Amino acid sequence: MNFSAIFRSFLRISAPEKTVFLGAVLAAVATILPWFERANFVEKNGTFSEILTVGGGFSFFPIFGFLALFFAIFEFIFLARNIAGFSKTLGVKNAVGAVFSAGEAVFAIFIAFFVFATAMKNDATAAFRFGFFVEFLAQFFAFFGAVFWYRADREREKMAALRPPVSPGHLGRVPEKQLSLSDLNDRK
Repeated sequence: MNFSAIFRSFLRISAPEKTVFLGAVLAAVATILPWFERANFVEKNGTFSEILTVGGGFSFFPIFGFLALFFAIFEFIFLARNIAGFSKTLGVKNAVGAVFSAGEAVFAIFIAFFVFATAMKNDATAAFRFGFFVEFLAQFFAFFGAVFWYRADREREKMAALRPPVSPGHLGRVPEKQLSLSDLNDRK
């Protein structure tokens, strides 16, 4: 597949799916950006020198970097299978899977914040860096895109349920009454 076909398929998807895609791309990139820094003091020839240590998602507590990357990859998988025309992946609707993976990623980054903050409490030179916040915002962005994607899918399914059934004997015949969403609620 060439790049123009990939770009055309990207233009075809809805705005919530683009939001999930951009959030997942940014989240995958943010795993290698600096998340945390701290200064180490080293003694050389009777003098102390300060060495600044900066680490990404895989350095100080690598489980959080792996979780963030893992969930971003799953968001890509759900989105790619939806673009390819599959409505479900492993028995789960693609939008629901994207909501779950992005929500779990936000939760994991939230826990990482408290783990890093606890480590910073004992080290006065430690600080958060911008990569951590970019990761959190990207996953949060992907989560809300996935929620709106799920709502749009649910609305599309409701509208499909309102279509009159097509039978061979009634082809070309217009139904007497146009169905609406309130008719669906009346059927229950």
